[in-house]
Amino acid sequence: MVKTFTRLFTIIVAVFSMTAVASAQEENAVASSLPAGLDLAVGAGVGYAPEYLGSDDYEAVFLPMITMDYQDLLFLNVHGQPYSGDDEAGINLIKEDNLTAGLSITYLQGRDANDNGHLSGLGDVDWTFNGGGFATYEYKDFYGTVKLHHDLLNEHDGFMGKFEAGYNYLFNRQLKGILSISADYGSEDFMETYFGVNAAQAAASGLAQYNADGGFYRSALTGTVIYKVTPGLFVQGTAEYGHLMGEAADSPIVRSNNQFFFGTTIGYMF
Repeated sequence: MVKTFTRLFTIIVAVFSMTAVASAQEENAVASSLPAGLDLAVGAGVGYAPEYLGSDDYEAVFLPMITMDYQDLLFLNVHGQPYSGDDEAGINLIKEDNLTAGLSITYLQGRDANDNGHLSGLGDVDWTFNGGGFATYEYKDFYGTVKLHHDLLNEHDGFMGKFEAGYNYLFNRQLKGILSISADYGSEDFMETYFGVNAAQAAASGLAQYNADGGFYRSALTGTVIYKVTPGLFVQGTAEYGHLMGEAADSPIVRSNNQFFFGTTIGYMF
């Protein structure tokens, strides 16, 4: 408990320190020296998330934030939400009025057996990068995205897919809202890594042996609001309800099918 509050206090101090620096930059009207065609936003915040995918115990997490776009060609999106698969860097190969498609690399965090007592005996799952492609179609304020990526470091050695549809709503010049629904897919190798229990793990952990087949394993409803305090400084809040389903829901590793996430980030757009 002491460690949790110490970590949370450190995060809050870091966030407010970053905010003070950003505000000072704007008040002094420091000119940006970014290359032409580069849009950049940086920030940090704190979130509240399950200790692992399927846990019923929660912890404070640090949320780094970097969004970058260079001439509608290269991009980087880092938000820090655990297990979302949304931390991504890539290149747009197609950029038309409504359609954007290209190649990207996503980051997926691992799982430490020491994170939670229920994981004892299961061993660690290391973080990895996944490589693949994506396509996004936009129509007015609506959008739809499809992603398919494969493990690049042989940690889960499988495929991950994501289907998402969302709506952007501009309340006024300062306040924007985003509401989305999504479904995550995992191949058999991916599902076995995160939700399966082999014979050795069953003997070490006391959990029942379990084979997890590929399929859709998670759906989510996500709401985000972004408020511009000044032209540069902004505050972002995100709330998400995720639900584990299919083979994941039946796994003995999973303690709760209902997975919640709350996060607040303070950032600065250059």
